[in-house]
Amino acid sequence: FNSPSSLLFSGQKWLFPVLVFWISFVFIFFFVKLYAGWDGFANFFSSSPFSPASVDFSKRLTVWKESFLALATGFLVMGILWSYGKRLFCWLSLEAPSATRFCLEIGLGIFLLNTFWMGIGLTRLWMEPLWLTGFVFSTFLFLKDLLQLYRKGIALAWPKGINLWLALICGFYFAFLLLHSVLPETFYDSLNYFLGMPSFWLRHHGICDYPTHLLSGYFHGGSLFFMNGFVLADTEGAKVLAALILLWTSLACYGWAKELAGPKTGAVAATAVMTFPLIYLNSWAVRVDGLLTFVLLLFFYVLEKCVSTKKGG
Repeated sequence: FNSPSSLLFSGQKWLFPVLVFWISFVFIFFFVKLYAGWDGFANFFSSSPFSPASVDFSKRLTVWKESFLALATGFLVMGILWSYGKRLFCWLSLEAPSATRFCLEIGLGIFLLNTFWMGIGLTRLWMEPLWLTGFVFSTFLFLKDLLQLYRKGIALAWPKGINLWLALICGFYFAFLLLHSVLPETFYDSLNYFLGMPSFWLRHHGICDYPTHLLSGYFHGGSLFFMNGFVLADTEGAKVLAALILLWTSLACYGWAKELAGPKTGAVAATAVMTFPLIYLNSWAVRVDGLLTFVLLLFFYVLEKCVSTKKGG
């Protein structure tokens, strides 16, 4: 992967633009044939504050304010997960390479916040002032960690051995996924199960049974996780978290493959995961498939480390 031509066959540079054209054609053709594949984006961009004056300006600002709120909520929750997970990681005296440590910290943060949601849910304390105070406290904790990173002066550098073209592919897919995540959630199963239960539980101030609510007594770990985005930015806030899960999974695969065979292999693994159709398409809706993939990946990674570690390690 030293040059675009080596990505294909040695010396045949003309094959690379042909490959780029073919991949772009398949990607565009798929969404053209997909039912209502682009309609949501057309409405999204037509309501831009910078588009022609065919829509009321205040309505445009409302749409974009909600979209930016959803994105900000997703990244804020990611920061809070990292902040809590980092503390638990250090408290347990764990060690991990930097490439996978961030994902492990996110996983521990998910465990802590899910435990928090379940705890106040089982005690019927899902009151808005309570969880809103918790979010404010968690935000200040995250900002404190950011300030510490800034004071340490950590320099961001391009990782050695990472192919630029693979990075651009991952960036394109992730940017497209983020745009899709701020569109309204319309998937029936997401609204009925993975978001229907949190909404029902919030109205009843905690995890509770109800005869006509089929799964109200089953503690969906995914539903509790998506609660972090749902309570602040509704269904779009939860969808942004679904998009971020794919990013974390790709980073985890990058770190694991890098340990085994170097950064070039890690970049290929991350790209393969980011562009994997079933995982990518499931990230468009609030479903637990992506979260289950991420958690299982971390579990198998840690299990492999435990098995391979010598005594006393």
